[in-house]
This record gives sequence, structure tokens and C-alpha cells, in this order.
Amino acid sequence: MTTTTEEHIDPITLEVYWNRLVSLMGETDQALLRMALSTIIGESRDFAFLLLDEKCGALSQSVTSLTVFTGILPYTARSLLKRFPPESLKEGDILLTNDPWLGAGHLPDYCFVKPVFMEEAVIGYFACLGHMQDIGGTLSYFGARDVYEEGLRIPPCKLYDGDEPNEQVLDIIRANSRVPNLVIGDIRAIRAALQGATNQLLEFLNDYGLRDLRAISQAIQDRSESAMSTLVRSIPDGCYAHEVSVDGYGGDPIRIAGSVTVDGEKLHVDYNGTSPQTAVAAINCSMNYTRGSTLVALKSALVPEIPNNDGLFRTVTVSAPLGSILNCRPPVAVKGRSTVAVHTHDVLFGALATAVPGKVQAGSGSFWSVGVNGQYADGRPFSASMIIDGGMGASDRKGGLSTTAYPWNSVVTPSEIYENHAPVLITRKELIPGSGGRGRHQGGMGQRISFQTTGESPVTFTVRPVNTEFPPPGLLGGENGSLGRVLLNGRPCAQRLLTLNKGEELTLELPGGGGFGAAAPTARREAAE
Repeated sequence: MTTTTEEHIDPITLEVYWNRLVSLMGETDQALLRMALSTIIGESRDFAFLLLDEKCGALSQSVTSLTVFTGILPYTARSLLKRFPPESLKEGDILLTNDPWLGAGHLPDYCFVKPVFMEEAVIGYFACLGHMQDIGGTLSYFGARDVYEEGLRIPPCKLYDGDEPNEQVLDIIRANSRVPNLVIGDIRAIRAALQGATNQLLEFLNDYGLRDLRAISQAIQDRSESAMSTLVRSIPDGCYAHEVSVDGYGGDPIRIAGSVTVDGEKLHVDYNGTSPQTAVAAINCSMNYTRGSTLVALKSALVPEIPNNDGLFRTVTVSAPLGSILNCRPPVAVKGRSTVAVHTHDVLFGALATAVPGKVQAGSGSFWSVGVNGQYADGRPFSASMIIDGGMGASDRKGGLSTTAYPWNSVVTPSEIYENHAPVLITRKELIPGSGGRGRHQGGMGQRISFQTTGESPVTFTVRPVNTEFPPPGLLGGENGSLGRVLLNGRPCAQRLLTLNKGEELTLELPGGGGFGAAAPTARREAAE
């Protein structure tokens, strides 16, 4: 069977094509997991793969890709192609940047774009966004005064030039990392996964006699746009607003304000009224990251079952005032940007709660991370990361899941693997009863996890908490989840960068999710008793 770009693709054939592309991306995902050296990629899955069409429109992704990244990579790819136009590219090229204002909002996230050629023409691109284990700069998630203190910033460049590695760029990356073997190893694993994806895509096209991706891309995006438009039209026209206060990390509380304006099939999100960018903590968000966070919330609420692609968002626009904490100006510090962006979901779901209560959920106690760095007694460096989650917010349909990632879908590093990557022992890992907010449906439980150092050398812990000052909000009468806490040797600790000696203990108590709907009077009395 041969399909030209002008021919109609019937629904059954499109389903076959689409499922195979999603499967291809899943195999690419698994290939990287088998090759990655770091815990942040190999265990926490802090990465994403996307197939883009020739115009850099997202076409398919692996189902385990980190959700926020999939709304970012198309914009990053277009930025890279402004510097390296398609006509200047050749087989084997891989483009790279980690610029926070072009990519995913902070320096550890490296963005890779590889063109795919067929008959000497670019027919699409594979893109990968992966969190590197260490890129130099401060270990603190919050302490930098500007982006220059946060590590190595790489402008758009060619990492591979026609299959030949750019050794100068690789040498610069090595020279700016505490664990260069892990970083370079992950970069090479990503390159191998991208090449494998390219081979599989060409095999797919040859199997079906296709010369390019245009017809498939148009069909997928047109149908996805239609599905999203139908859902948006079902929301009564109007402007729906909400705001939340969130942790300020040493400064005043941050205000995240937003409105969702629905006009027929068009939906616009505006974060006007949000706090200005701050110099107190590295929690500022670039517009790219804010947009990606917003699209995740809208997709999960309105069209959760449709695989992600750009067609879903053709009638969706997002804006935030320039200079606000959700659209910051360079060179402010941005490393801990996710601790603010994660609350865009609370704002959007709060705004839409009265319009589409069956499609939103209460606030979640996610997502935290804890990293360890140091040197063994023989001088060898170590570095490991763990992403951990509190309770998920409840919804109109059911209670929230306990210790489950949302809105991002990263995976916790198993304790045994974490302990093998660093001289650390995880002594406790347990649910916290009663931490989920009560309601018609109760929020999921948070968790308590404790770490001790086991070696003779001190270990530096970097903690990125959320909801230690303001709890995950309940929705439509549901109660808030619990607050999170950081404890050092059993006592509350305000520090987020700590050095522990042998035998000392760090304990993290993660929040429970918010409840949904008011609890029945009998349930409230029983809970009080």
C-alpha cells in the first residue's frame, strides 16, 4: 500500500500507523533506560522522547515520557532550527542546547534534536530532553543569585556533525561536571537511542510505502484538534479565575493567579496577577516551562486518552506577564522552577472546578527530590538523585492515590539502587496515615522517608521540597492535604542544602493530597472522634 501526502487516511489505517509510532517511541524510551548510567535518567525517568514532523509539530511520544517536557520540545526544536536551518543539516547531525529560555527552564535539562532524512530531504525530527546528573554550579536548588551561578549554559550548537562528535563541546561539558562519566555516558546513550529511533522510523515508512510523514501528521493533528475543540465547546463561554499562595523559599509567599477564558472552541490561559520574578530564591520560570506545565494540566483534564500531539493545542494559547515569576527575564536564577510551576495545575483546576467539576482534581503533594553528592574516601566522586512524591489529589471520581507522581510522571529510584550509587542507607519508608485531605473523596497519603550516611566522608544532601508552608489545596469543599516537613536528626530544619556526617539522619515527610468535595456530616463527626 502506498500513501501520498494528498491521499485520505481512513480511521483504521490511521490507528495502525499511530499505534506503531507510539510503540516505536516506547522502544526508544526503553533503549535509553537500558543504557543510561545516572539515577536521574535511568531510574527516575527524568526525560522525554518526541517524534516531530518537518514543521516541528509533535506527532508521537513514548507513554512514559515526562509530561511537561512534551509541551516544551517542539518550541525548543524550532529555536534550534532558527540557528541551524533544515537546509544546512545533514545525516547524523544532532543539535543541542540547555538554555533555560529556549528549553525546559533550567540548566540540567539538555535538549537534543536529530533530523531524519529520506531521499536526501528532512522529513521530521526526533527530539529528546534529558536531565543531566550534574552540570556544575551550585548544588543548591534555591541558593543561586542568577543563572550564571547555576552551572554550564550551552547556546544552540551541533553536538554531532554528520556522525562526528563535537569534541570541543564534549570537553567543555566534561570540565564543568563533578561526575563527567555519568553525564557523557548519558549523552552517548541518548545519541544511540535517537539513532535507533531513526532506523525504526525509516523501516516503518518503507513497510507502508510512505515517502514522508505529512499525511499522517495532518490526519493525527486534525483529528486531535477536533477532539479538543469539542471538549472546549462543551465548557460554557466565560472567564474562570482562581489563585493560590505557594511557598516562597526564604522570601514572601508567591501568588499564582490565572484565568481561563473560553470562547467557542478557543481557550486562553492568562497568568496576569502572578507575583513578579524574585531574586530571593531560584524559583523563577521561563515562559517555555510555564507553557509546558499549562498544557499538561489542560490535556490531563480534557482529553486524557488521546496520545499527545500538537493538534491538541491549536486553539489553546497561554500568556504570562513578562517579568513575572511565570515568565521571567534572564539572567535570574531558575534551577528550582518546578516548585512554582507545579502549582499552575492548582490554579487551572480551581478555575475550571465550577465549569467542569468532573474533569479536575484537588492539589497533589508532589514532586520532591533529594540528591546526594560527595567523594568516597579514595577520592572517587559520587552523585545520585531520587524523585519522590506525596499523595495525589482526589477527584470527582475517586480518592487520590498515595505517594503517586502528579502532575509529572517521574518514577522513584529504588532504595537499593540509590544505596549502591552513594554511601547512604534508607532506614525508613512508610505511608503517613491521615495526611490526605478529607472530603467526599479523600486525598492520597504522603510518605515519610529517612536517610543516613554510611561512609566516613560527609555527604551533601540537596532537598527540593514542595508545600512546606502552604498545603496541597482541597477542591469544592474538600480539605487541604498535610504540610510537608524536612527534619535533621528528628528536628525541623529550614535548610535545603545539608552536609551530613556518618550516622546523622535526614527525614522527609511528604504532604498528602487535597480532598475533593465536602465530606458527609457523619464522616466529619467520625473523623473528629
